[in-house]
Amino acid sequence: MAAEPPIIPMDEPFSALDPISREQLQDELIRLQQEIFVTHDMDEALKIADKICIMHSGRIVQIAAPEQILRHPANEFVQSFIGEKRLDQAGILPDLEEVMVKAVTAGPNRGLAASVKIMQTHRVDSLLVVDGPNFIGTVRIWEIQQNFQAENLVLKDIVLMDTPRIELGKSLAEAIELMSKYGVAYLPVVTADNKSCKERHSCRIY
Repeated sequence: MAAEPPIIPMDEPFSALDPISREQLQDELIRLQQEIFVTHDMDEALKIADKICIMHSGRIVQIAAPEQILRHPANEFVQSFIGEKRLDQAGILPDLEEVMVKAVTAGPNRGLAASVKIMQTHRVDSLLVVDGPNFIGTVRIWEIQQNFQAENLVLKDIVLMDTPRIELGKSLAEAIELMSKYGVAYLPVVTADNKSCKERHSCRIY
């Protein structure tokens, strides 16, 4: 790199790195953009490349932008290589459960100052309020701020009980439609009887 060669072949340069260093160097490589990069990790190729060349048995199978390869794989090999789960109907949507993350929760009798501390610790701006396995609703930092001077209040006094939610087993497309409709960044995922599921997870789109 110091000598500024016109081409730099790179064969699995990130394979032995820890996740944090790998992410940082991938971002740096995106900045460089002019080099040839060899990888067997399709997710890595999709993140880094502005054009991807897929080879099979020593022959080029497809050269195209990531978006084109995802939407129009040249043959069954390319389709299997990029992963069939990336292709969902006309879009590129995984299953709902694949994007579920562990939510930050609090009980209904949690005080407002203690709730702010939980938010600060987990770096979130909202909490899912649960009573045992039962999902009650959500509280955002906005509601806490508006009521913070009332020291006798707890989360159940300010909880938003009409929070949009989605039932486990629904599709990610349905989740995205609900999130767009209600203008929210995440949805609590509940069972049919409104129980919080799988250690209280939510669907969040980043």
